[in-house]
Formats: sequence, C-alpha cells, structure tokens
Amino acid sequence: MRHARQKQRRQLYPMAAFRYASSATMTIGKREHHNINSGNHTHVASYRVFFFTLYSLGLRLGEGLRLQVGDIDAVRARVHVRDAKGNRDRFVPLPEATHHLLQRFWRVHRNPVLLFPNRHGGLAGAARATTPLDRGGVQLTLRRVAQGCGLKQRSHPTVFATATRPISSRPGSI
Repeated sequence: MRHARQKQRRQLYPMAAFRYASSATMTIGKREHHNINSGNHTHVASYRVFFFTLYSLGLRLGEGLRLQVGDIDAVRARVHVRDAKGNRDRFVPLPEATHHLLQRFWRVHRNPVLLFPNRHGGLAGAARATTPLDRGGVQLTLRRVAQGCGLKQRSHPTVFATATRPISSRPGSI
C-alpha cells in the first residue's frame, strides 16, 4: 500500500521532492557535537555516553533508551535497533570508537540486560536496574546542554513547502 501511494505521488508531482521533516527536529553538526560532549555542560557520564551513542549511531531518543547489551554485535560491527520508527527493526553500523566507549561504560555499571540503566541507587542499583534512563531526565539534560552550547532549533521545510510551485506575482503568468 505504501509503495502504491509513493507511485501515485511521483505521477502527480514528477519534479517535486518529498521530504518529511518535523519542524521541531534539531540537527547538529560536528562543532555542536563536540561542544555537547566536551564535558563543559554535562558532568554525568551516563548522559555523555548516551548522547555520544545517539549521535554516532544516528538513533532517535527512544531507540537509544531501548538498546540492550544483546543488541550490540561486535563481530559484525553493527547494532540491532528494535522497534524503530514504524515498529520495524533495523541494523546500523557500529563505529569502533563507539564500541570501545560502550565497553568501558558497561564495565562501570555491569547491567546484564540494559545498555543505559537508570541511575537510581548508584552503581550497585544500576547493575540491578530493570528500567532504562528516565526519558524526561535525558530530554531535560539535552535541552540544558543545547542552551549552554548556544544551539537553537532549526525548522526544516515540510512536504507542502517542497511539493508546491512558487506563485508568481505577475498577473497572467503561470
């Protein structure tokens, strides 16, 4: 069904580029990423490792929170992202730097299941945690770090902005 709709759109708008982007998405570059992970704005190791992992793997917040130790395939250098957008599973490449960072981070908390366990109860509590980091806490920390780095949200064009032709101001012209 999805492919049929895409084919219909291509027939109706052959020259239009369909891009679906939310106006609330935030895109960061290498310089902003370095500012976030430099340690000047967040001192909590679990958040720093989490933000680095999200950026290096290109994950959404919920996908990163759901990562488990068994999802890391070091032999094939990939990560199994479960229940991604559209409830689909996908594999993403695992950079070597991210793999080493995740190994060092796991040696600190040693939770047998969760890659990012909640921090209630300290390190001993993290080893026995059954829930991941708090989503609200991660969002609040990322918002504060972004403000500290001077990042602002940038809006992207929606499908309606890219699928329509500009209207000319001259009468009679099409």
